[in-house]
Amino acid sequence: MQATTSESPYRSPYLTVKQAEEYTTLHRVTLWRACRQGKLKASGYGRAVRFHVKDLDAFMTSRNR
Repeated sequence: MQATTSESPYRSPYLTVKQAEEYTTLHRVTLWRACRQGKLKASGYGRAVRFHVKDLDAFMTSRNR
């Protein structure tokens, strides 16, 4: 699983929804659902929403109990 590594293949520590999908191998609906439930933090609004790599790593770690 790619999300367990602390190094992102992307230049910025903030990922778009599409990049977050690729990074976590999760569908965008799963990411949005996690945001609504307060399990994942997103920044921005509209099409400018970004996810921080560390937040994605923490979310993926919490899912793998």
